[in-house]
Amino acid sequence: MKLSRYLSKVFKMLGAVVALCIITVLLLSLSSKGSVRVRILFDGHPVTAISCDPKYTKLQSRAFHQTVYTIPYKDGYDSSDKSYMVTQFKIRQVSVFKVADHLVPRM
Repeated sequence: MKLSRYLSKVFKMLGAVVALCIITVLLLSLSSKGSVRVRILFDGHPVTAISCDPKYTKLQSRAFHQTVYTIPYKDGYDSSDKSYMVTQFKIRQVSVFKVADHLVPRM
């Protein structure tokens, strides 16, 4: 009996923590800078996500006909397949949320 109550409390706490994380990610995704930080966090670079300052790049946004944000080269990181350095993100909007994707350079 005590074990089932203990497990019930543990699952409730775990559920609350997961719900809080999901709400935080959704709230960060309301702004373009926040969505870039969420993308960097999901790519496995939490320190970079906190310390970087994404900037809107007007010239590249016009060239690509999309909203483009850039992080400094010193904060950049290798892509998952190590084929390019990630420093630019294109922003797309899904409903009210913004989603950042890597802008892959052409070789």
